[in-house]
Amino acid sequence: MEWAEEHDVPDDQIESVFEESTAIMEAYDSYYDRHEDKLANSKVLISEEPCYMEVPKFDAVLRTTVDSVIKNRKGIWVVEHKSTTDIPPANWRAVDPQTAIDLIVLGRGGKIQPDGIIFNYLLTERPKVPRVLQNGSAFYANTGSPPARRSSKEPRS
Repeated sequence: MEWAEEHDVPDDQIESVFEESTAIMEAYDSYYDRHEDKLANSKVLISEEPCYMEVPKFDAVLRTTVDSVIKNRKGIWVVEHKSTTDIPPANWRAVDPQTAIDLIVLGRGGKIQPDGIIFNYLLTERPKVPRVLQNGSAFYANTGSPPARRSSKEPRS
């Protein structure tokens, strides 16, 4: 907040960003409070650590900063921490360039042999509020209008 004040950012913008950031972090803390037992069984091997791999064929060095690598009873996992307003589909996560570079540098660079990837998404917008119609016939996210009603002649899925 001090930086914003020193750079003449309007007070209402400072307050807005502060409130949004506080809400996001409180939700993040709340999640981890409820899932602490899962975290307690993990050991952090790397956190925000620059990793390098020489590529002699191209006279180059491949560099990445790995978000974190954890070890638990199921293996060694690269954990990608991502904050976003839109969680990408699984097919994007399969080709995410940052993750690919992390895996190449860690695995082929010989530092660590990961068993897989965990994407830890922090959604930075408030999710839609779930709603149920009064008759219990439908469940939907509160987008402002309930889902279209199904005819009694339509088959149930």
